[in-house]
Amino acid sequence: MNISKRLKEISKFVGKDSKVIDIGCDHAYLPIYLIENGISKSAIAVDNKIGPLKNAQENIKKCGLENKIKTILSDGFKDVKNQDYDTIIISGMGGDTIKEILDFSLINPSASLILEPNNNQRELRLYLSLHSYKIIDEAFIRDGNHYYMIIEAIKSVDAIKYNELELTFGPINLINKEKELIKTIESRLSLLKISEKLAKNKEKIKQDIKFYEEALNYVTKGN
Repeated sequence: MNISKRLKEISKFVGKDSKVIDIGCDHAYLPIYLIENGISKSAIAVDNKIGPLKNAQENIKKCGLENKIKTILSDGFKDVKNQDYDTIIISGMGGDTIKEILDFSLINPSASLILEPNNNQRELRLYLSLHSYKIIDEAFIRDGNHYYMIIEAIKSVDAIKYNELELTFGPINLINKEKELIKTIESRLSLLKISEKLAKNKEKIKQDIKFYEEALNYVTKGN
């Protein structure tokens, strides 16, 4: 199974012999890839739309993986009951939608989270910290003309608190000094400086420039 760079990057976060549940599986490309490559030993493919789930079932059958990958029609975890999994993957959705899915009370609290929000990443990181999830790994990649942030988190017994830079860009991304993140910060900073010259009210833009300069300094020179 050939998959996109984005999905392949997500697969790198999945532990060996894991039991995965993929919420919003679409065509089940990722669960199939995880099983075929010996990364996961079982998978549950979940989608809330009949059409995509039928496509997923057809793809699973073509690959002869019906005994390894179960499919469930469900809106998030609402119809997922008493299933055996240790890794939750939620990708390709908005950060607010991911928060709503994670709010469901019957989620296995010991399962690790692998999340790929396509917006509102800051708010999702804040949500994780407020619910005692510690971010243990991240990636910031470019696939075609799009940038993607991937977050791995686990439940923690300790209180979790991130500063504004960490919430915005990701605590591990900052530590790893991700190349694509540096390029993105530099590009945003250039646009802000251009906007500052044209703006009538410069105060907010100046604050944003200061923030992005702080971020750039962190990822290029350290804190």
